[in-house]
Amino acid sequence: MFNFSSSLSNLSDWDLIVSFLHYNGSNYGKLSHDNELTVRYTADGFGRLNGNSEDELDMLFDWSHIRDSSKEAITDMADIIRLYL
Repeated sequence: MFNFSSSLSNLSDWDLIVSFLHYNGSNYGKLSHDNELTVRYTADGFGRLNGNSEDELDMLFDWSHIRDSSKEAITDMADIIRLYL
C-alpha cells in the first residue's frame, strides 16, 4: 500500500489522476506497474483498449488516452487509484 499524505485525499479526481499518471505528476511512478495498467485500462480516451497489440499498448500509455477520457472513466480511474492508496 502507498503511504500518502492527507493532501492527496483532498485532490479532485482529475488532479489525483494527473498526480499519478502524468510524467510530470508529483506521484508519477509510485503505483506498481500492474496497478497503473489497471487504471490505464479504465481510461476510454481512445475507446476501451485491451492491449492485445503493440499499437494498443502504445495507445494505453499515450497521455491523450487519459486526457480525453469521459467523466465516468475519470471518476472510475480516480476511484481505483484511491483503492491503492
